[in-house]
Amino acid sequence: HRKEIADLKATHDENIRAVEASAENRVQAVHDEMEKAVANLEDTVSTEQGKHMEKVQEMENKLAKITLDLQNEMKREIDLAAAKLIDEQGRYSKLEEELREVKAQSLNKEKMLDGDLQLLRTNSFKLKKEVSSWKETHASQGYCNATLIKLDSAWHLANALDIVTDKA
Repeated sequence: HRKEIADLKATHDENIRAVEASAENRVQAVHDEMEKAVANLEDTVSTEQGKHMEKVQEMENKLAKITLDLQNEMKREIDLAAAKLIDEQGRYSKLEEELREVKAQSLNKEKMLDGDLQLLRTNSFKLKKEVSSWKETHASQGYCNATLIKLDSAWHLANALDIVTDKA
């Protein structure tokens, strides 16, 4: 029986070794499959990360271009607005100067017109005096002769000449 037990034990040991070898082979196969899956997953992750980084870089480039375009557009608009402002300030200054000139001319014209008005009042007063003088002269004389007409006409011409020279 000992031999049978020894044979059985040897067979059993052999079976255990075969099972252990089979289990080790299975574990190794699973381990290899797992390493392969992990490597594939790492490749996929790496590929996806590369694609993602390319897209991120592409978006960053687009953003940088858009930002640069916007900055350039803003600079052009600011430059244009500054040029318009300078133009408007120049036009405003010119209009201000023209207004001062027109105002000065108006004041001069007003002074001239005031002087003319004063002169006309003075002349009107002189003419009223003259008419009054005529009326008195003719009222005191009962007749009119050529000498009187000549004297009156000379007096009127001299008076008119005075008025004209006063205006000049």
